[in-house]
Amino acid sequence: MADRAGDAAGGRNVRWSDRRLATMALDAERSIAWETLRRAHVPSHWSRRKGAASSSARSNSIALFTREDTQSFAVLAKAQLPCSLQELRLVFDARTSEQFRDVMQTLCQREFLGGELVHVVAINGTAPTPHSSSASFRYPRPSSTSSSSSSSTARRTSRTVSTTSEGVSNAAVALLPQGSDLVVTALTFDKANVFARNEEWCFLDLSHNLDPQDHDDRSHKKTKKQAFTKTMLALSPSDCSYNRVSTTAAAHGHDVVVGFLCEEDERDAGRTSRFIFSAEHFYHGGNGALNQSHHGGHRKRSDSDAMASVRIVNARLLKMVQWIYHLSVVVRRRRLGIQVLADRRLAGANAMMNKTKCVCCHRSFLLLARQKKTCALCGHAVCANCSEIEARETRAAFHERSKIDSVRVCDTCMVRVDQCRYAHVTLEDLGPDKVVADDYDGRTRATTTGAALTDLLQETMQHASASRKASALSVIKYLVDQEQEQGHNNSDEHRPASTARRQSVVPHNKILLTDPTFDRERLTMLQSTIAETVAPLPLAECALANTETRNYPLTYPKQDATKGAILYPVPRNEATRLELIEKQQLLSLGNVPELDIICSIASKELACSGSMVTIVADDTFHVIASTVEAHIGQSFPRNQGFCHQTIMGDQPLLVRHTRADVRFAQIIPVADMNVQFYCGFPLFATDENRTVIGSMCCVDHESRELTQSQYTVMQKLAQTASKVVQRAAAAKQNHVVVL
Repeated sequence: MADRAGDAAGGRNVRWSDRRLATMALDAERSIAWETLRRAHVPSHWSRRKGAASSSARSNSIALFTREDTQSFAVLAKAQLPCSLQELRLVFDARTSEQFRDVMQTLCQREFLGGELVHVVAINGTAPTPHSSSASFRYPRPSSTSSSSSSSTARRTSRTVSTTSEGVSNAAVALLPQGSDLVVTALTFDKANVFARNEEWCFLDLSHNLDPQDHDDRSHKKTKKQAFTKTMLALSPSDCSYNRVSTTAAAHGHDVVVGFLCEEDERDAGRTSRFIFSAEHFYHGGNGALNQSHHGGHRKRSDSDAMASVRIVNARLLKMVQWIYHLSVVVRRRRLGIQVLADRRLAGANAMMNKTKCVCCHRSFLLLARQKKTCALCGHAVCANCSEIEARETRAAFHERSKIDSVRVCDTCMVRVDQCRYAHVTLEDLGPDKVVADDYDGRTRATTTGAALTDLLQETMQHASASRKASALSVIKYLVDQEQEQGHNNSDEHRPASTARRQSVVPHNKILLTDPTFDRERLTMLQSTIAETVAPLPLAECALANTETRNYPLTYPKQDATKGAILYPVPRNEATRLELIEKQQLLSLGNVPELDIICSIASKELACSGSMVTIVADDTFHVIASTVEAHIGQSFPRNQGFCHQTIMGDQPLLVRHTRADVRFAQIIPVADMNVQFYCGFPLFATDENRTVIGSMCCVDHESRELTQSQYTVMQKLAQTASKVVQRAAAAKQNHVVVL
């Protein structure tokens, strides 16, 4: 029979063809009257029931309704969840059986015995090759969110997730809405009592975004409301092949359709979402979608004998309402996974632990010695009453498998975590920020190392004034000289020998950077020289600060600890640092054209909207150069910027999602100006301790990755900026004009 055709090469785990699966899933989705269920008023034939108790004090209440007649039993639940639509999408974003089990274990709690992805329909090229043992499976993301897709192996005892090749599933793809995902899953639940048997379910799962709907916001402006839906059609377990947890489990699920609909709350888009749960058990298989799947000649007598009673199936649908409570648990543990925790082993955090009062309630530990705890996020001492043990989900760098551990978090930190915005965060962001390798596959080729430098040079030669042209040539000379000096800094000392040899043979005497008659031949020679000298650092040497932990605590304002920017941390060498800044008069350098050129190059290299060079003073940070002219020469409160975090170490600071980071979520550039990306490299003084005096940074309104070539160019620019600042300071002190 054509509908039963499988992919022999791939070893299908389901009886049905992909086209038949797509048809069944779409019919099941149409059987749910979402337009009626989305209305605020619930029809009178639904009976209001008391919601089940939640184990979490932070969970919201659920409006629960049931309806039963001679044809079916239906469950309807509505809730307002304090999380974004993207966060709810990611709860169901299981790409391997391990990830699927991790999420279902949280949603189902103790009743969950096992589960796996049985079959994935290849859509948009997401499935691996037929002979691959891996399967990539994802729920839809909003079109504005981009993330790299990768496949991971679903390790199982004797079977892998079956997929179909692109040609086989083209017919199925044509039936489904754009951006859909179609998968078959298996779930096993623990028995309800000692006399019952374990429950075995298989679901055909369709998930996709809905067309945005118009609605009037509070200002009576027409906006688009985003939403997505997830439909689960119960299949007979005998039609699926997978690793069964229990050989004596009762096969359930005939004539059951379950649906979830999540949409943005128009009153607070980005922070809260409406969640609607619908489930219906058809007593006589009267639904059209169910007729296709169960009355096509595949329903076996053994299945009917193993079917649980109507009461057990209806009870399972009511228990699935509990999933709504536990969605917030998954969301919260991932929010904590994005945050960078305090390293309590370091002296700064340990000093805060020695305080005698709880940072939240300010009660003395002299009477509550046994209750003295430490908040893993802020690093301060708290009492047991003002903190809770929370789950935290993270991923190791370059791995997809999640790790869930427990950390103690104080109430103040938890409030701030929930106040952050996570609409643009993906599962990949659960891992530490990292520099990614250059991609030279021709389709997503990263910016070649040094390309922005040579491009800007050529642009400057053609369009700039004579003074700006001289400044650009001066910057390029700094860069070339920097690479040709052996052992100039620590990064040069660790450079591979082959790179050093290549750089040493550059014909430096042929480059006349100060020649006013700079012609096309010399420009071409200089461009090739830069391309040779600025070689990308090895990926292992592209280190970042505060990726796993940070070496300082977070201190909140005393007036209201849950609102406003955090108090800026102070490095150990603060006195020395401020003395250097004052001695060299760095806050009064005035206009330094070379630094403006560096900012222009940096913003082009990272494709960012803004770049600046700053000096971090006592309680302000001073902008000495910027691509935004209005900022040059201005000073801003130190705690309202990013650079006060950059100067806490000697490595660059990368923050890909500032709105989701408690350190920056409430500063003015993020909260009011929507800055979502920051990359800052330390600016060093010329003293023997390489004291950090400021930063050279880039910001933008969209998140992005940082490649190793971009890291290399930014590091060279920061080193050049440090030299330019020191030379400008020396010239100012000696009353010499720098040419």
